[in-house]
Amino acid sequence: MTDPREREDLPHPAPAGVTIYYWPCSLVLLARSLILDRPTGPLSATLRIACGEPYTIEVEGRTLRTRASLVAPKAERKRVIAQNSDIALFYLPVDMPEYAGLKSVLGDQPVLDLPIADFEPYSPRFAGP
Repeated sequence: MTDPREREDLPHPAPAGVTIYYWPCSLVLLARSLILDRPTGPLSATLRIACGEPYTIEVEGRTLRTRASLVAPKAERKRVIAQNSDIALFYLPVDMPEYAGLKSVLGDQPVLDLPIADFEPYSPRFAGP
């Protein structure tokens, strides 16, 4: 966890609000900025795509500065700092048949840095509120 004095400089986790689309076992969260400074380990894989500024994510001791990442289910995420990123966050249950291919993409890696070029054609649809 971050020293509480350092947290005073961080804005609200999603100061401009969020938009969430939900369907059984999955969701998409869209936000202009998103700051999470606490350990989490969702049961789903998480795909993050920044349509704006790159974000920083810390997963199991590895820190990435990226515009697209895929995090394995249950891998501990300690921090996500996505300011002015227009971030799209997808929760993907890899145990469901329609997402099972992601297991082979992840292999035994807790986090993958993905090429943003693969997602740029979709970026305008992901822009946050």
